[in-house]
Amino acid sequence: MASLHVRSNRWLLVPAVLCGFSFALFASGYWLMDIYPAGSRLLILITATLAMLASAAFYFLFAWARGLLSELTIFQRWAFIGASLIVAAILLFAGTSRWRSDARYIPFLLPEHHVSISFVPGTSSVSGKPGVRLSWFHTALGDVSYDAIRQAGWKRAGDELVLQNASNNKLEWEGKTGAGVELNFRQAEPDGKLTIAWDGGEAEQFVSAAGKLTYQHALSVPWYASRAFVIGLGITALAGLVLPLLLLLWHRRLGLVVDIGNALTGVTGPLDRVDAAVMLGAALIALALRLPNLGGFFPAVDEYYHLIAARQIAEGAALASVYPRGLWLVTVPVSLALRLFGYQLWAARIVGVLFNVLAILPLYLLTRRINRPVAALSVLLYAASPWIVTFARIAREYAVYPFYFYWIILGMVCLIELIPRGAVLAHDWREILTPRTLALALLLFLPPIFALYGDRLSTFRTILLAYPVFMVFLFGRFDWRNRLNLLFLALVGGGFVIAAYGWFERQKSKIVPFPRYNSVPVEYFLPNPQQQWYFDRLVLLPVAGLLVAVACSVLVGRRNFLPAFVLSLWAAYLGFFAFFSETFFHTRHLSTTELWYIIVAAMGLYLLWKLVKLLIPWKGKLAGIAVAGVLCLSMVNVPQVVAPTVSTDPDNPISEDYLHDLTQVQAYMVDHVQPGDTLISTVYGFYSAWKEEPKFEARYRITTQTPPQEILTLIEQHDSGWIVVDRIRLDMSDLGLRTFAGIPDVQYVGTFGDEYVWHWQHPSAVLGGVSIAGKE
Repeated sequence: MASLHVRSNRWLLVPAVLCGFSFALFASGYWLMDIYPAGSRLLILITATLAMLASAAFYFLFAWARGLLSELTIFQRWAFIGASLIVAAILLFAGTSRWRSDARYIPFLLPEHHVSISFVPGTSSVSGKPGVRLSWFHTALGDVSYDAIRQAGWKRAGDELVLQNASNNKLEWEGKTGAGVELNFRQAEPDGKLTIAWDGGEAEQFVSAAGKLTYQHALSVPWYASRAFVIGLGITALAGLVLPLLLLLWHRRLGLVVDIGNALTGVTGPLDRVDAAVMLGAALIALALRLPNLGGFFPAVDEYYHLIAARQIAEGAALASVYPRGLWLVTVPVSLALRLFGYQLWAARIVGVLFNVLAILPLYLLTRRINRPVAALSVLLYAASPWIVTFARIAREYAVYPFYFYWIILGMVCLIELIPRGAVLAHDWREILTPRTLALALLLFLPPIFALYGDRLSTFRTILLAYPVFMVFLFGRFDWRNRLNLLFLALVGGGFVIAAYGWFERQKSKIVPFPRYNSVPVEYFLPNPQQQWYFDRLVLLPVAGLLVAVACSVLVGRRNFLPAFVLSLWAAYLGFFAFFSETFFHTRHLSTTELWYIIVAAMGLYLLWKLVKLLIPWKGKLAGIAVAGVLCLSMVNVPQVVAPTVSTDPDNPISEDYLHDLTQVQAYMVDHVQPGDTLISTVYGFYSAWKEEPKFEARYRITTQTPPQEILTLIEQHDSGWIVVDRIRLDMSDLGLRTFAGIPDVQYVGTFGDEYVWHWQHPSAVLGGVSIAGKE
């Protein structure tokens, strides 16, 4: 019987070997080539060993799945094979990031190339001082060691090869290159020619100019060693793993549907002690990540606007006279905190921290309607999200948006729940038009009014993207076969479309007229963004969770619409930014999209845990805890979670802001500024205005677009003053260290941190004029 079973499974050897060798070659070109040299015999041995082991593993896996496959029709088999290829491609492209590098090859299948380099001297080079140096030899596989280069007439000197004999010299190298090479030469005097010949072909000649010469050369890569082939092998190997899993899920589909349906039954009753304990624990974690060192890092540039306006209000300025953006959401609450705790940076930021932590309440109430485990995961992921933590610690509107946005979405969900399924207006209007329904509808009108008219400059208007999703799910509660319903919904939908068009007309300068794909927004979520807690961890797992969440939201859509609603919110926000928004993006612009992704990720992780627990043979609480522990350790990057709290790097990789350290320039200016001095600056003017020292007669803000002539006009208009420009904006503008050289009375003082400082002092008073750059 055993021999008969083996004979009947012989045909499985072909797909097993195909998948096994695909996996081994994929691993070699995708990961191992970064560890071992391209021509390494050890790399070939490891690849061959992997091929044999993987082929054996695939054989037993396919033999086990054969019975499941035999239950399907021919059409179903091909459908499952196609589905496994699609899922494998998603896992590869969304769950890994090495495919983005062009230097992905099957290294030992690459051809070897030969290069010969020589220097043909000019009239003065024969004297023995040609001064030619090879400073870098780089291929697509990495740098070439000078020890691997055959040399004649050249000598190693540190990190360079220096030409010693101009009349008799040659460099030769042979090896694997990949798709191209780059060589950098340096020469003191322009004399002679460099000749470079590849694979015995015609030599290329270059006039040897003084300074640096960069030589680049493209080389062909055969298809069987190329990046595209490596990716194709990876998809094939992953599909071989995914197919048995899909077959197993299909075989157990009836039980899984029941289990998942029961698992995603939401809770809407009063909160109990368990709920309170979960929220309290999440709040403590959130505070622990948000409160420490709250005043220990310098503000982001745009944060100064709110800080200065809040201080002005605290000192009695009229609301209409200060910076208007985020006035009621940020500036006014911050001004109250400054009055209470003093003019301290931590006092201004603690308002956003508290609002950000309080968002745990509406988030938990919202996700509890999916189920309690998802709610617990959601608040924990929210508390530990590097993205959310970073912006919670900055006095800007992005810190408080989670609090307001989660309440708004919770209101939408509650209103949808109040509409009975299959509602017909003629019969159900009394049940629909209740005081609670009308009150919720009225409250949901307020955010668009505030966004469009109350705070038109802020990004609070991004909440409007949730309203089309809300309308789709709200209309879905009605019976569309009823004519009266159709008429009513057509009128309401038409009014909504007209309002949306009016909004579009006001915002069209920020929206592209025709859809076009921009990958930048997607890259904040996958495959390996620094903004997420799974940065540099096993991203395949959150991607698998996302796929499971999408599938399960469809399965339970009739019983619980909330999973599909949250997924639709995330897709709508991400789709808008990827296809319709302008090309410039900043992390903060997508922070509201992260709010919905947190819930999606929580659903995916819970459902993935549920599936693994159902599929593994071990049962009991211990098995569930072990699976949860493995998932957590595989995905959560603890150093990345705490990075916003402990990092002192002014170049914040998560917020993508540069936090200018102005300690040195502030100390110098406090000691040297005299009464009547004027300040012209990029960033420093904000800081001095917030600190209210030193005192300046006037402050002028300049940007990278400010022409030097405008600055000169300001210098003429004021007797004395200072120009302070940070290094980033100096490099991006038309300004330079010599911009004011030769200008009477202007003196370059020096550099303080990343701030460049000039001072001017006219010998006599100058009549004032009209400001061109704009007075702050």
